Amino acid sequence: MMKRVSGHRRVLSWHQRMIVSLLLISVMALFIKTPVYADNEWDESIYRAYAEEGQLIKEEILHLDDNACEFVRKWNIDMVLVVTDSGGYSGSFEDAVNAFYTNNEFGYGPDRDGIIACYDEDSNQLLIRTFGGAKEIFTEEFIEKNEGYLPKFYENHGNYGVLYAFYLVAGDYMEELSEGAGKDDSSEEPGDQDLDREIAQTERGTQEESLTEDTPYIERDAYGLPIRNMSGEKPTWYPEDVKAFQEYHDSVPSRVVDVADIFTDSEEQALKEKIADVTDKTGKDIVIFTDTSTYGFDRETYCYDFYDFCGYGFGDTYDGMCLFVCMDPNNRGWVASATGVVEDMYTEDIANEMDDQLYEFMAAGKYGDGVLDWIGNMYNLYMEGYPFVAEWMPAKAERDSFVRTNNSESSRFYDPLGILQGERTGVLIDRAKAISDKYGIDVAVNTTKHTYGMSDEEFADTYYYYNGLGFGENYDGIMLTIIDGGSKRAVVTAYGAGRDKLTDINFERLLEQSRSDVEGGYFFSAADTFINNVEHLERTGRVNRTFGEWFFRIFAACCAGGLFGGVSLYRAKSKMETVHSAYNADSYMDGTRKIIPICDEFVDEKVTKTKIVRTTSSSDTRSSGSSTRSTYHSHSTGSSGRSHTSSSRNF
Repeated sequence: MMKRVSGHRRVLSWHQRMIVSLLLISVMALFIKTPVYADNEWDESIYRAYAEEGQLIKEEILHLDDNACEFVRKWNIDMVLVVTDSGGYSGSFEDAVNAFYTNNEFGYGPDRDGIIACYDEDSNQLLIRTFGGAKEIFTEEFIEKNEGYLPKFYENHGNYGVLYAFYLVAGDYMEELSEGAGKDDSSEEPGDQDLDREIAQTERGTQEESLTEDTPYIERDAYGLPIRNMSGEKPTWYPEDVKAFQEYHDSVPSRVVDVADIFTDSEEQALKEKIADVTDKTGKDIVIFTDTSTYGFDRETYCYDFYDFCGYGFGDTYDGMCLFVCMDPNNRGWVASATGVVEDMYTEDIANEMDDQLYEFMAAGKYGDGVLDWIGNMYNLYMEGYPFVAEWMPAKAERDSFVRTNNSESSRFYDPLGILQGERTGVLIDRAKAISDKYGIDVAVNTTKHTYGMSDEEFADTYYYYNGLGFGENYDGIMLTIIDGGSKRAVVTAYGAGRDKLTDINFERLLEQSRSDVEGGYFFSAADTFINNVEHLERTGRVNRTFGEWFFRIFAACCAGGLFGGVSLYRAKSKMETVHSAYNADSYMDGTRKIIPICDEFVDEKVTKTKIVRTTSSSDTRSSGSSTRSTYHSHSTGSSGRSHTSSSRNF
């Protein structure tokens, strides 16, 4: 039974409330002749937040109820927040919502002014209805817009997120009206990131409140971890009886547990601050754990168990990520484990890209820098769906409103990898500009390590678009993109007038000549070749053949000539008289000559071999950071039975 400090409050099921309330209203109508709200404008004894069992935790219901009651006290309009599913009502969804509000005596004042938001988690539908004087306050535009907009918060914050987001937007709406802004609903929707951040903060608060006397431990260690097991055979936080363990949320343990002591004090503080910022903005947990032993478990299971048994993770599915670094000399490596909604985000390709980047730090002993960088990449994954974000890329929330322009200030020779640097770099830039000035098309070269989850061509188009490249209204131009991330690739893209002379043959030659240099690691040569070919293309309408093409053509001509000559010789010889052979060579000689038999004698043979060493320049090979891909496990389980998706790698 749920209770409030102010007094007892009743909690009935959806069907019980409708039936009992209807009976109560009928009885009261017989015996009470004064208005229901004569002494009190609204009935505070009824909960304003309701859900079937398991749809919201108790602390979430209490928090929503407190906010709804505060809304009533401030604006004199009742607010009701409900979560249901397809089995929670019969008939139409709208009829059920109207009946729930009416039969449970909700409403403020004699006209029962109020607004109800009911979310059906099965259909992902939010229904908002107004009553009494609230119909004149909340416009149809406000209702329709938020019915379509707010269910999106279910993905990151569950049922609680949808209802709390409604409370926030309704409060903002009333504030605007009170300030004399009028009922203007044409303004933009609230910022996703702002609402996400506010929901996540309250979400963490309700999880902290969920730690009650039922929390299954008493003592904690210096990291705030539970002390349960003193056998020495397992870590102290490990349950003595795994089968009897009950899942829970715990905000007390530190999000940085450095048992192996690989971080300095300043690094540890920086990690904690970064994690707090990320979790507040995303509503998803991040935990860093180091140890010198796995107590006989494999690294993956030890990582899963630490996260599960210590109460980490946000929301009903314990959303979050744990990075476990094992410093056992015989088992040194790390495990990155995703839980809840993060599992589907942490694909095998993304895991390998993130592990590649982390490996460079870990192998060099830069543990603090590496983990801090990893946390930043996790923030990008949570917010953008991809761990690496280009510095020129607008934030996800800003892309829809981005206005494309011709930006003359953007670099036409963008080389963040530093692979095109050399004495002649300035010459290339000047030549590219001269081509642009003469022929009226933009000429650009850029390098990158990542394509940020896009195909090579999509990345090139996106870079060109957001950096304002191209001349005129059709953004005329041509660009070479060099990708050096594990594999070496080249992409040529053209736009507007830049495509006019780029026939299929010209395109193949232009791409192939630059690509062959890139694949060989000759990046500067690739850019040089590209600019030369673009100038020749604009001047003559074609791209020159390579030396290899000319050699092949000459070789083919020689072969054809040889074949023709051979056939001609054969035909000529076929017309000559055949000389008959004799059985004895003496037939060719007269009697005055004599053959003296002699023999050759083999004296000696000496063979000398010399090994020819071909030198490969440093630019020919570039490491991806690791000699192997990570070991990837999708939806595997630890000792608690909870699902995790992880990657692991040695260093």
